[in-house]
Order: sequence, then C-alpha cells, then structure tokens
Amino acid sequence: MAVVTSNGWDLIIVQSVVWRGMYQNFSEEMSVTEALESAIVEKHPCNIFKYVRSNSLKRA
Repeated sequence: MAVVTSNGWDLIIVQSVVWRGMYQNFSEEMSVTEALESAIVEKHPCNIFKYVRSNSLKRA
C-alpha cells in the first residue's frame, strides 16, 4: 500500500472512478462523445476531482 500512495497511484485510481461516474451520469443526457469530453475536460470539475488535483500538485 505504501508503494501505491507514494507513487500517487491512489489518486489515479480515485480519479478514474470519478471520471467513470461522471461519464455515466453525463451519458444519460448527451451523446457518448459529449459525455466523455465533459467528464474528462476540467470545465465543470466535481469536488472529488478538485481534491485529487490539489493533492497531486502538493505531491509534485
């Protein structure tokens, strides 16, 4: 577990789960392409994404 957290993999895993959830929610309202773009582009970041981003910057 120490290897995972020291390399930042924990944040990568959390971010992947968040993107999947955002994509799933967006895909109910828009096309697959639009949903994928909306989930990954930082125009409307959720609180978890903001947390991951701030913590990954602190580790760098």
